[in-house]
Amino acid sequence: MTLNNQFTKLLREAAQEQHLSGAELARRSEMQQASVSIILRGEGNPTLVTIERLAAALGKHAKINF
Repeated sequence: MTLNNQFTKLLREAAQEQHLSGAELARRSEMQQASVSIILRGEGNPTLVTIERLAAALGKHAKINF
């Protein structure tokens, strides 16, 4: 599984746990709904800044481990 696929899976799971739609996640992260939708489908390549924004919108922190 690629890193992007892992992130997409975790993002979807976190949004579902909080019963958030893509539109609500977009609103909370101050992003366009179309951009969030692309990421949620696993078709996007989000930047670290975008990952941080989405994590914050979910009340979470982004963490990178090597």
